[in-house]
Amino acid sequence: MQNVNRKSFIQIETRTGAPIALNGREIRVQSRAISLNLPFGGAVWNRPTSVIVRTRDGNTQTLAVRDVTRLAQLLIAMLCIAGAIFVALNRRTRE
Repeated sequence: MQNVNRKSFIQIETRTGAPIALNGREIRVQSRAISLNLPFGGAVWNRPTSVIVRTRDGNTQTLAVRDVTRLAQLLIAMLCIAGAIFVALNRRTRE
């Protein structure tokens, strides 16, 4: 019997980048990768989540990153759905 290593359908992974030294601070960027694995292919969606700043004295601050592109994509999708509903309702009233 063969042992097959299967990936799950959806994988969510948080990654932290290499540190960058700047003005006595260590800065790391954190991102989240969402992978969709299908039998015929897949897709990966990466998005920034936060920036971690550590000072020389050891204080750590985590700054959240707002993903404006994702918000714009959701807004466009909602406008497309609203437009399709409007066109469908407008056709119904004409007939």
